[in-house]
Amino acid sequence: MVNKNFLFVILLVFTMFSVSALDSLGTYTQGEEVEVCQICSDATFITHSIKFPNSTFAVQNINLTAVGNGLFCKEFNGTLIDGRYDVMGISDGCDKTFATFFTVSLNGKDAPEGIVIVIFSIIFIVIIGFGIVYFIKALGHVFELDMDIIDTAVLISTYLALFIFTYFAKEYLANAVVNDLLGLALSIGAYTHVLFPVIGFLVSFILTNLKFKQKSQITY
Repeated sequence: MVNKNFLFVILLVFTMFSVSALDSLGTYTQGEEVEVCQICSDATFITHSIKFPNSTFAVQNINLTAVGNGLFCKEFNGTLIDGRYDVMGISDGCDKTFATFFTVSLNGKDAPEGIVIVIFSIIFIVIIGFGIVYFIKALGHVFELDMDIIDTAVLISTYLALFIFTYFAKEYLANAVVNDLLGLALSIGAYTHVLFPVIGFLVSFILTNLKFKQKSQITY
């Protein structure tokens, strides 16, 4: 037992100074089960530990299960937090210690590059900016009772553009804060850019036709 603890301390120090040199087990979707495996033909045991992205231990000093031909594996199902999970372990064979890591994200993909974030940010600002400006313009048309089919179509199209943008943002950005913000925008937009223009158009259409009929009935 003293041997194991001593090797584990050495492994922690090694991990701190060689993070960039570690091999990755890959990127997984949040909630997905990860199988941690190591091969060591002359080992009788391999003990591993896993750290959450916040550096607290998810599992500590747990034996991998020997599955034959020097392969040791263990399933880990605690991937509820996005970020990097450090995996480290010791054995009584091979190189004695090992260190690796895996990444967890909402969509199971690596974090997007900076240019992708910039492009999505610009598109988001354009959609939201246009949607707000045209909504204010549509308010004036409603008050004047001249809300037409074009105004209605533009507002609904803006909402559809935001809906499509949200789909791609979840697929390529996979940021929980952004997803919540877009979800809120879609909830508000369902009223301001779908329900409101439809009702505004119907009211304008009905009242305008009533006025027209009343005028046509006036005799001189």
